[in-house]
Amino acid sequence: MNLFNRNKSKLKLGPDQVAIDIGTRYDSSPLTLPWPYLPHTLVSGVTGSGKSSWTAVMMGEIAGHPQTAICGIDPKRVELAGWRPRCSVLATDPTEITRLLSGLQHLVDYRSDLLESKGLRMWNLTLGPAVFVVIDELAELLAIDNKTIAEALKDPTKAKKTISLAKDVASIRLDMLASLARLARFAGVTIVCATQYPLASVVPSELRSNLAGRIGGRVTGREQIDVALGAGMSDQIDAKSIVATDQGVAHVVGLPGFDQPVRCRSHYPTDQQIIDRAKQTAHLRIPEDDLFNCPPIREAA
Repeated sequence: MNLFNRNKSKLKLGPDQVAIDIGTRYDSSPLTLPWPYLPHTLVSGVTGSGKSSWTAVMMGEIAGHPQTAICGIDPKRVELAGWRPRCSVLATDPTEITRLLSGLQHLVDYRSDLLESKGLRMWNLTLGPAVFVVIDELAELLAIDNKTIAEALKDPTKAKKTISLAKDVASIRLDMLASLARLARFAGVTIVCATQYPLASVVPSELRSNLAGRIGGRVTGREQIDVALGAGMSDQIDAKSIVATDQGVAHVVGLPGFDQPVRCRSHYPTDQQIIDRAKQTAHLRIPEDDLFNCPPIREAA
């Protein structure tokens, strides 16, 4: 059976939406979500919790949508590599990541102006494609890459200044992401941030408050539960409620149909299934130049 496109859902959908099947609920019923127009989402869980399976199955389902551009940010260069044939952009180094975030900001600004000119409040697919942005690993946005450090240490007299500048740029990247999380959804851009470090220092409040959807896998303490699922959730959920053998199990809240945390399990695509899916849907890839093309806006008569 094909892992992807098994959508047999009774989910209520809008006229231009499809159901994406990403897992099962605790009662074995399908876990389906509407695409596009999902809320921005935080996917978290310690190493080995199955966090990557959640993002992979979401990408696999969404990859089959013909009016969707997929952009990836993967500083580790391994988690999203298999999706490259389907991605409009796959940014892996700090320069590429900064450029992509800047491009997305420009796109959102342009789409905001376009909506205003048409008297609309929300993006729809008649105006252009939905955009799905996946970030894995969020903590790396604040990190300085080893290449920069190595270059800085070659000249000790400039090392401090070089590293300080790199930290400033990393902080700017986080600021751009937080801005996108505030503004991008109504412009047809959905962001999914994945991290194995659900801590306030990694997911600051200005970003976290705009990631309404939460998929929280296995964590190790109360702070991580509150960051992963929302303030006060540690009073409802025990950090030990998901054990190491529960790979792919997470509590889901804040997504359509999930007003309260529900224990769910993601489907698990293999590396080969990911590679095959990316190749099968490569013809749906929207080129980077087409995605970020922002023609002049004609004022409404």
